[in-house]
Amino acid sequence: MRICTVVVFLLIACMAYGQVSVVSTTPAHATTSVPLLTTVSVTFSAAIDTTQSFDIGDNFFTNVTTAPAQWWSADRRTISFSVVLQPSTVYFLLIHSVKPAAGGGFPVPYCFYWTTSATFPTNLHSVSGMITSGGSPVTPDNAIVGLGATPFSGDTPEFIGAAVTNALGQFTVPYVPDGTWYPIAAKDADLNGEIDPSQGDPVAFGDSVTVSGADVSGVVLQFFSIEPIRFAAARDSITATAAAILPANRELREFNAWQVDSTGAAKEFGAIFTVPGSWLKAEIWLETFGAKAETTSFGSEWIYQLRPYTGLASAALLDTVVARAERMGGREFRRQVPPDPNTHFVAYARLGALHNTEFGWMISDTSQYYWGLQYTYQIQVTQDSSYSVGWKLFLANATTGQILLVTDVDDQNGAPVPASYALGQNYPNPFNPATTITFSVPTQSRVSIEVFDVLGQKVATLVDDIRTAGTHQTVWKAQVPSGVYFYRMEAAGTDAPSHRFSQVGKMMLVR
Repeated sequence: MRICTVVVFLLIACMAYGQVSVVSTTPAHATTSVPLLTTVSVTFSAAIDTTQSFDIGDNFFTNVTTAPAQWWSADRRTISFSVVLQPSTVYFLLIHSVKPAAGGGFPVPYCFYWTTSATFPTNLHSVSGMITSGGSPVTPDNAIVGLGATPFSGDTPEFIGAAVTNALGQFTVPYVPDGTWYPIAAKDADLNGEIDPSQGDPVAFGDSVTVSGADVSGVVLQFFSIEPIRFAAARDSITATAAAILPANRELREFNAWQVDSTGAAKEFGAIFTVPGSWLKAEIWLETFGAKAETTSFGSEWIYQLRPYTGLASAALLDTVVARAERMGGREFRRQVPPDPNTHFVAYARLGALHNTEFGWMISDTSQYYWGLQYTYQIQVTQDSSYSVGWKLFLANATTGQILLVTDVDDQNGAPVPASYALGQNYPNPFNPATTITFSVPTQSRVSIEVFDVLGQKVATLVDDIRTAGTHQTVWKAQVPSGVYFYRMEAAGTDAPSHRFSQVGKMMLVR
């Protein structure tokens, strides 16, 4: 019996209200002779929250290689994909997580296969086995299992087949060609509409499985838990990565944390480094499964407005800053009845010279370094954009972690009305998949913020409404390929149309 290395994450018990299931698919499971140009669709038992993105990796896996256009039916129960298929090929689509419009979850993933051949090939085989709980509270039923073409490296792998476990945690991946494959298992255990290991969903990685002319059985995966990402570990990992890829005179310009929880752990940490005398810039970020880096030979002017920070090794732990912020109103803000029933809570932190950031208006001594912590409630407008309806900012000493200033920007407690229009640099940058853009208007204005690709084609509209005088935010959850994008803000005062503003910013999406 093969024992595979597996990772599992501690779970939170979830409620079973508003659950949905798959009721039909086109083509149906095991359909043959499917046309090469066809529409693949999945119909659910109830309406889905279509303001949430529906992406490969985040919600489904497939071996369809074309980038399919997708659309929802008017009743929001059916998702359809227009696809181009190859002759004599077996395909699968595995739906693993969606968010019902009425709340609840999607407890039973669904996987179906079809082929463009007249019959399913007889020279393919199966890989079968089971997942065990390993003494953890995780149950292995209704988990998803995929066979990747390459070892897992943190990005969504290319899957050649998939399956869903039964009530005993057993699975069989059918129609597997000869080759060496890498089993991966996961489960949306909290039924929040996504598989997110950093939030406690179980994930498993197996040793390689070689198929050579026969079925493979007896693959066993066993759950165990790991700790969430902490600032100290992120600091050390990012510092080590920077030392390995950059010269000794590198300068740290930005260090931030995204989706910070009430204990100071974060879903992702990131940093941007520059090298004096060159345009070399490096973005390094740490996610649940390790550090990644990307270097470019061009810089961004806004980066050089951030004074280099040399105190990372002695900086106060984010855990300490968050603990103090929680005691100084953060806990109440986090636990309050949301300002709108459609909002979701997000926390973000930034470390360094913050006077040219969204925390800049809070800083009187620009020679110092700070921790900036933001608590916010956001409304999802479309599947790729959202905006904040209320937030609370904390400014702390970078070395001691002592909270220096607390304010609610939403109701302007002590926040001055901006003297002019302004468009901030998005953060984090680079990003994947979401980034926040801060902007200011000195008077009530009609505001438009749009995103364009490098060819000048519009790919998203983030803001198109009237905003009151003050500082605002919008969030873009990108549904586009990796690359450089530009965002343009245009504004005009509603009472003074001659007061006009236009500015463009640049950002990078790295998947």
